[in-house]
Amino acid sequence: DVIGRDPFFGGISAESVYAMLRSIEATKLMVRINSVGGAVTEGMAIYNLLKEHSAEVTCRVDGLAGSIASVILMAGDVREIAPNAYVMIHNPYAFVEGEEEQIRAVADLLSKNKQSMYAIYAARTGLPTEEIADMCNKTTYLSAEEAVRMQFCTRMTGSKARMLASFGELKGAPDNLQSALRAAAKAKAKGEDEEKPEAKAEGDDE
Repeated sequence: DVIGRDPFFGGISAESVYAMLRSIEATKLMVRINSVGGAVTEGMAIYNLLKEHSAEVTCRVDGLAGSIASVILMAGDVREIAPNAYVMIHNPYAFVEGEEEQIRAVADLLSKNKQSMYAIYAARTGLPTEEIADMCNKTTYLSAEEAVRMQFCTRMTGSKARMLASFGELKGAPDNLQSALRAAAKAKAKGEDEEKPEAKAEGDDE
């Protein structure tokens, strides 16, 4: 889902993640990601909560780790990605209205957010900050192979990625991802599920 709580569209908040983490007593933790991103501060808070957790954290990209969701991905001690999934990184942006000084203040905040994101990416991947900045300036979609090669992810899985059904278009996305997103959105509009549960035979175990 999107990162941050919205009264109309839902979302994943840092508060909800905090509550879940408090209820978990485990030595290993799996965090599955399929998100276009959302609110930067919410994503940073989720990243910090996962980094501070005592368990070994595995973050797995099932479909898309986009925008601030790609920062959450960086919290994983192990970072997995499905062969047909994507990681997307770009610079943070904001919709702003106000006087000159208010707009400047927002621009300054965006610059600070951007530098924080660059530092997290660089620390995990070992890439120079300048290379990270160039990728973010262009909005970059990384295939699974590219994400592993550049160390945004540590390995690929054999699982099938589940594409987002909530967004029909993503600016700058590869054609094959756009096609999958449109198909998923169309299926959702018809009230169809992407994955049908298998029928359970009598006598099967739970």
